[in-house]
Amino acid sequence: MKFGNYETLEKVAGKSFLSSNKIMLLLKMAAITSLILGISSPVLQYKAQATGSDYVIAVDTSSSMLATDLEPTRLEAAKSASSTFTSQLSNQTEIGSLSFSGRINNQTQVKADVQEVKEFISNYDVGTYAGTAIGDAIYTSTNMLMNTDENRTLILITDGISNTGRSVNESIQYARDRQVKINTIGIGESKGNEQRANSSEIKYPNLNSSR
Repeated sequence: MKFGNYETLEKVAGKSFLSSNKIMLLLKMAAITSLILGISSPVLQYKAQATGSDYVIAVDTSSSMLATDLEPTRLEAAKSASSTFTSQLSNQTEIGSLSFSGRINNQTQVKADVQEVKEFISNYDVGTYAGTAIGDAIYTSTNMLMNTDENRTLILITDGISNTGRSVNESIQYARDRQVKINTIGIGESKGNEQRANSSEIKYPNLNSSR
């Protein structure tokens, strides 16, 4: 049996068929689309946070950071928060980090390599020197930021008051004179924690509002 047109075929078969003209049209459209995509060289883009600032993250690794009021420990919580923050930065942002207890334990230079700094922070362990040298951390972090032309931001994560090393007040002034903004995150339970009242007038914002 012969059918004179595609409309009749569609009624008999109960489904749609494409005419040869329509097939040729679709093939031409596909060819044109492929040509346009080839010329434009499409790439996948990831939108990251452009902050207009470069950073140093200073993490307290004194023995008190092993406390378990934050699971699994304060130190691991601080490392996790640091990782979350760095993951939001663009590849153009330069970032460095250091760990400190009674003195500076480890540090990596400020660089545009977020992944490398994340891995560096993930390896932080409790420092071998007793005490909490917040002043030293501020002073050293400030010097680490001196070669950037962007805004300079120090993110300081600690659970205690400074009890050794440089004066915190003098180190804060040193940072201010060099246009370094200090954002400090107090970590751990707040009750009975003298840190929040006696940490040399440093404020404690959330890590994600550190700009």
